[in-house]
Amino acid sequence: MNYTVLLEKSEDGYYVATVPGLPGICVTQGKSKSEALKNMREALELHLEGLKEEGIATAQKSEPELKRIAIPA
Repeated sequence: MNYTVLLEKSEDGYYVATVPGLPGICVTQGKSKSEALKNMREALELHLEGLKEEGIATAQKSEPELKRIAIPA
């Protein structure tokens, strides 16, 4: 199954990876995008295992939609 991963660069230069479409919080980080994604595969497997043990559906709720809005300074 495929999951949408959101990658954001933090203030300290690390990449933070989250899976916004799943119940609970699944987050990890890495020094590079590829490291963050590698770490996310492991974190996601563990997160899905935990959800399954608790009887919580593991299908992604919906495809997240990102929009930018402008706020006047």
